[in-house]
Amino acid sequence: MDLRFAREIVPTTFWIRIAIGALGAASVTQPARQPVPGAAWSIVSPAVAASWITRAAPDGAEHLELLVLWRGTPGWFYAIGGSSEVSESTSDGRTRQTVVQGSVRLTLLYDPSTRLATVAGRRIRTAEHNVVLVDDVDATSGPRVSRLANLPRVMPGSAGQIGLVLRESPEIMRFLRCDAKTTDTRKPPLDTLCLENLGVEK
Repeated sequence: MDLRFAREIVPTTFWIRIAIGALGAASVTQPARQPVPGAAWSIVSPAVAASWITRAAPDGAEHLELLVLWRGTPGWFYAIGGSSEVSESTSDGRTRQTVVQGSVRLTLLYDPSTRLATVAGRRIRTAEHNVVLVDDVDATSGPRVSRLANLPRVMPGSAGQIGLVLRESPEIMRFLRCDAKTTDTRKPPLDTLCLENLGVEK
């Protein structure tokens, strides 16, 4: 299983893609039966950021293994006066993604061998549901999984083009709250985020 990762942070966008199978060192340090997964991260709407994991199929198509949509108050992902960091690590083939935005700390764990994910303290079988919707990420009570859903496994574009997947689901588009606003003048404008990341305004 050839898993790849990319990272995108808005408004400054950059992508880092590493094809593990293409690195000679990987074949020495990592047996083929132990894939090294990675997770992508992107702000996608005024209230939601996304984490997702894809797998490259033998025919070259990208398959969506897991998508987590983290929703909070509008602009929660802009850490005003606090630290901002998204990091990934792997151990025994499992991926851990940690997101720190000010006082908000989110963790995603994924094991491709069992296809089990741990999101907001809840274990998810991604073979049954590959989309996890999380609410209240910046609440004092902490994030909670509000519901599970499914999206087509085969992505219509590259691993980084998650917007093409999101905009095809009416349920997800409602969850994104593309028209949400904030009164915090310290934060960048939010009204163009859906247009920039999904190609649609609402």
